[in-house]
Amino acid sequence: MILQDLLIRNMVQYMLSIFGLADYQVFDTIGIMKNEFRALEVIKIQYDIGPVENNPIFSASTIFNNSKLHVAGCFIGDEDGAFYMVVFKLDDFNTYAFKINLSDQQENAIFIVSKAKGSWSKISMYDKIIACAGLEKLNDAGIIWKAEPLGEFYNQLVELAEM
Repeated sequence: MILQDLLIRNMVQYMLSIFGLADYQVFDTIGIMKNEFRALEVIKIQYDIGPVENNPIFSASTIFNNSKLHVAGCFIGDEDGAFYMVVFKLDDFNTYAFKINLSDQQENAIFIVSKAKGSWSKISMYDKIIACAGLEKLNDAGIIWKAEPLGEFYNQLVELAEM
């Protein structure tokens, strides 16, 4: 794993902690992985022979300087690890998404952007750092989450689960 991959992995883990999606990773924050933010939809996963597993999705938003940040995330635990997936968007800007396996330190995190509906692409390290810095600014100001309908994020989380 190269240095850039390690930096991306650490940024993604840090953003998970800001969103409060990784249960044991969150310190002194109130995150969205709570029943009050649980969406009606689930991510359904079926492995080779087992039953269909319903993985809950959590969806919330917060207001910051008249802008709304919407976040949706899901945890999928299986024999290959602990996968966390997140989709987030500030107002009408680009939609960002990431997926990480916290159990396997050698597996690279996926961090992508959607500038047009149904199209995902890799983003530069600079843009990843700016996204993380923006979340840090929000975190410093204090985050109060409220439940938010999942909307278009459901299909994007399904796409991310299949990557």
